[in-house]
Amino acid sequence: MCAIGTRIILGWDPSVAQLMVVTATDQVVHCLLSVHCGKKFYVSFVYAANYYIQRRQLWKDLCVHKQFVGDHPWTIMGDFNASLSLEESTASSSNVTIAMREFQECVDAIHMADVNYSGLHYTWNQRPNLETGILKKIDRVMANDMFIGDFPDAYVIFQPYRISDHSPMVLKLPDFSGSKQKPFKFGNIVVHNEAFQKGVKDGWCVEVHGHLMFRVVKRLRLMKKAFRKLMWSKGNIHDRVTKLRAELDSTQVLLDVNPDSVPLRLAEKNKLQEFNEALIEEERFLKQKAKVEWL
Repeated sequence: MCAIGTRIILGWDPSVAQLMVVTATDQVVHCLLSVHCGKKFYVSFVYAANYYIQRRQLWKDLCVHKQFVGDHPWTIMGDFNASLSLEESTASSSNVTIAMREFQECVDAIHMADVNYSGLHYTWNQRPNLETGILKKIDRVMANDMFIGDFPDAYVIFQPYRISDHSPMVLKLPDFSGSKQKPFKFGNIVVHNEAFQKGVKDGWCVEVHGHLMFRVVKRLRLMKKAFRKLMWSKGNIHDRVTKLRAELDSTQVLLDVNPDSVPLRLAEKNKLQEFNEALIEEERFLKQKAKVEWL
């Protein structure tokens, strides 16, 4: 639906739910979702335009869709690119903007309210540097009274944003919801380790007597220990990513509570760098593994 690129991508598991697209524009995709327990509800996925004048078409479209939905359960989720109140931004502004007022008028017209949520309060971050970063709540999940009536235990989790500038949203519907030593495998990621060249040199310089081919094979085998050590020098690759992700999450949760803390911003920056490096290492490992399995 977009003139350039792609704005909204939907994916679903057919064994869990059936999804039918009702209509779509470049800012919203309206769907009818049927879950395995037999319940159905309308869901709209939003990615609002950056400029408030362009968002007026979205507000109009939501009001029109409200007439189509009628008294059926309906929920809306996504990036609205606008806040509803001054408390939803760390920017020092005391005036309600046109964008905020028009967004609020649309919410009132379609009779929507935020679904109960936990996790981060500010869902978007702009951090050009440590001192002037801005946090806002522009991503949200809202629902009408019929949806809350059908799913009273529904709630949303706003997860830490990690390397993104947006917090992932997860809408929860509670009612639905002996080892043998492995053969040696050379992991390509070890060549990016600073100690790789030294490991090769130490293994190759060992004095070995015998036939030329025997000497080559023997030296290659001597390198296995060094390569294994390099491969696991930082522990399990996937566990390290999980650990750093949890540490980054904790730091960003603390930063969400105290957004003006420079030490927390610096700690978040360092954790983000470590996490990115671990992700790159894990990606290199998985790329090689995928190629091996494909072959």
